Amino acid sequence: MIALLQSIGGAAERLRVVRGDDWEWEDQDGGEGCIGSVVKVGGWSDCQLPDKTVIVVWDTGVHAVYRAGYEGKNDLRVFDTAKNRLTGSTLLPLLILVKQLQRCLTTTAANMQN
Repeated sequence: MIALLQSIGGAAERLRVVRGDDWEWEDQDGGEGCIGSVVKVGGWSDCQLPDKTVIVVWDTGVHAVYRAGYEGKNDLRVFDTAKNRLTGSTLLPLLILVKQLQRCLTTTAANMQN
């Protein structure tokens, strides 16, 4: 988990996810229990996604944009088969906040060196 948080930019784009608490997209994911992979994260990927959104490619091949804290909604939760781990609809927004903090710290450090 620590390695994931330390390299959140790349790691977040490989997270395995399933439907979250605010899912309202019928069977776009292939149905309940289907798993997908985050491929782009809004706000810091090299794409034009809004903050707190992600693009997921489902194992079925379908891809779409989902909310990860956007407007207070969480369409996804991190898929984890292990017991007693931090998972659920709150983890993805938490990881996004950690990445935003890392960007702030990096920018501040760069400005202090100049």
